[in-house]
Amino acid sequence: MGEKMNLKVIRTVKTFSIIVIGTILMFAGLVGSSVNGYAQQEVRIQITEGMPMIPVALPSFQTAGDPAIIEDLKQEVYDTLWNDLAYTRVFKLVSKEYYSYIQKFDPNNIRFRDWESIQANILISGRLEVSAADRIVFSIRVYDVKS
Repeated sequence: MGEKMNLKVIRTVKTFSIIVIGTILMFAGLVGSSVNGYAQQEVRIQITEGMPMIPVALPSFQTAGDPAIIEDLKQEVYDTLWNDLAYTRVFKLVSKEYYSYIQKFDPNNIRFRDWESIQANILISGRLEVSAADRIVFSIRVYDVKS
C-alpha cells in the first residue's frame, strides 16, 4: 500500500512539474513573440567618466584575548575585509605605506586630521576578541574623516 502511495505522489509531482514548465515556456513564447513584434532600436551607451573611487583607510584591528589564537584570526579577517573592499572597485584603499607618516591608530584618541592628510575620506576601525566561551566577537566602526 505504501509503495502504491509513493508512486502516486511521484506521478503527481512529475505531472505538476510538467504543467509548471509548460506554462513557463508558453509564457516565454508569448512574451518573446510580442517583443519581436516591435521594431528594435540600436542603443548606444558611451561611458566617458566613471564615479571617483572613495579613499578608505583600514588600520590594523585592535584585539583582546589569547594572542596565540587571535593573531592569525585577526590577520585573516583583516585581509578578507581589505580584499573585499578592493574588489568592489568603489573604494580605493589608502596604501599601508602611508600609515607610517601619521601616529598609530588609537581608538580612544582618533586624530582625523592625520587620516585626512594621507588622503583618506573614510576610516574603518575594527576590534576582534575571543571571549571566555570561545566566541569570536568582531566590532567595526566607520568614520567620515572630514566631518
